[in-house]
Amino acid sequence: MTPMWTTIDNEVFPWSKNIIMEDEKVKRVHEIGKNLALAAKDIENAQYQGDKGICPHCHSRNFYFHNDGTVSCCLCGIKGKMEIKNNEMKFIFPKEQLEHVHNTLSGKFIHMNDIKTNESKLMENKKSNEYKNCLEKYKNFIEISKPIK
Repeated sequence: MTPMWTTIDNEVFPWSKNIIMEDEKVKRVHEIGKNLALAAKDIENAQYQGDKGICPHCHSRNFYFHNDGTVSCCLCGIKGKMEIKNNEMKFIFPKEQLEHVHNTLSGKFIHMNDIKTNESKLMENKKSNEYKNCLEKYKNFIEISKPIK
C-alpha cells in the first residue's frame, strides 16, 4: 500500500465504452494524463488539478451516509456532515479528521491498527466453541442447500 498519495484528478466518465468517439472526452482524458505525468515529475509539489468535487480534501463525490447523521467520504475516509448552502452540497468536517485520512501517513497507521484489532478479534473468536458452532451451522446450511433449477 502506498504510504501517502496526492489526488491529481478525480473524474468519472459515465457510459464510457464508446469514449473514443467523443472528442471532448478524449481531450479531457489526455489533459488528465498530462497532469499525472507532470505530477510524477515533481511529486513534492504535486497538486489537485481537477473539478473541486464535494470532499474538500480528496474531491470525491462518493459518500456513505450513516444512520446517526454523519457522513464518510468513501475515498479518503474523512467523517463529517453534509450541508446544503446556496444550492450546493458542502461536506463539513472537523480539522482533526485530517489525521485520519487514508492518504496520509498518520491515517495509514490508524488503518493498520484497525486491521490489527479486527484480525486479533477474529483470531480469538476462532478459538471459542461459540465460533466453531456458528461456523459448523453455516457449513451445514451451505452443504444442505441445493441449487435452484
